[in-house]
Amino acid sequence: MVDTHRGFNVSVFKAEINTKKLMKPNLFHVEFSIPPGLLNGKNFQDNIQTARTLEYWCEATSLPGLNFQTYPGQRFGYGSIEQRPTMPAYGEVGFDFFFDAESLNYDFFYDWMNIIINTDMRDGPNEQTGEIAGGRKPVPFELAYKADYEADTSVLLYDQEGKLVKKLVLRESFPKVIGDLRLAWGDNNSFLRLPIQ
Repeated sequence: MVDTHRGFNVSVFKAEINTKKLMKPNLFHVEFSIPPGLLNGKNFQDNIQTARTLEYWCEATSLPGLNFQTYPGQRFGYGSIEQRPTMPAYGEVGFDFFFDAESLNYDFFYDWMNIIINTDMRDGPNEQTGEIAGGRKPVPFELAYKADYEADTSVLLYDQEGKLVKKLVLRESFPKVIGDLRLAWGDNNSFLRLPIQ
């Protein structure tokens, strides 16, 4: 018979921790695929190089959560309410990048967002500007095809020996938000961060 009521045992606890080990939150890196829409246009060489080196500039990120959307229902058609799941909802992922002195990291995400919805109105509201995959030149505020702006993003976790433990791939991802950048004269000993959602 197995004793299922053995209570908390410090020796068993230590043995379990020593066997499975603990993950550290700083042993990770991220990999970005370049969306097809950035393979054309005037900045495509810079964007390709930036996509290759973004993993070295990512200071922090998070793993996406999983949440079930629910609705309230009565178990027997009457009485108390219980929550019933309807569909999964995956959380959004945030990335914090160091802002490089050449602004290439910022330009990469700005160009990426600009192929999703073209916000360039320098030549007027009806002028075709820029160029995305397939040689298409969108007018301002035109929404692109998903195939032009979606790309895979990977988050890789490592153990303390450098062995890959888990790889999560964010399929068909795209940037939703370039966060505000706080500038202050008093921040002499810190670096500018680029938050991306």
